[in-house]
Amino acid sequence: MTSLKKIIFQYSKKTWFLPITVLSLLGLLLLCVAIFMSSSLPEPNRDIFAGRNFNYSPFELTDAYDICHESIKSKHPRSLLTSYMDDLSTYYDERKKNYRVVIDINVGDSVRSMPGKVYCTVSPANYQLTHYREVIEEQGSIFSRALGVLSRVVEKDK
Repeated sequence: MTSLKKIIFQYSKKTWFLPITVLSLLGLLLLCVAIFMSSSLPEPNRDIFAGRNFNYSPFELTDAYDICHESIKSKHPRSLLTSYMDDLSTYYDERKKNYRVVIDINVGDSVRSMPGKVYCTVSPANYQLTHYREVIEEQGSIFSRALGVLSRVVEKDK
């Protein structure tokens, strides 16, 4: 038996070897998912707070809105028609120590527009967008779109 096989065989008899291996692999998987999720967030414009001293003017809700709005503009550079903050749904989450911003939007062109909502979470600790989700009403969910496709296929067969 080679020395590597001896070591593996020797440690596999220990009761803690398998749980630690599984937990290590699970931790590595969670780290990869976190890196992927953070890289898929739209990046706000870095100039938005250029020259601002947060010691004199602290980060507040309107700043969180600005970060979220910049992300919307970067995702829809030409199709964003209107946007406004939903005052009743936007708040500071004391428990999680971040801002939850909800923005009503209309995207499209001069002929057709679709209403929607954007849900952002902004960290006041590092002035970064930590969550971005957009729901355009006309797009519908994946399930409703799949049902629409299936119903069109069934209608064609009749």
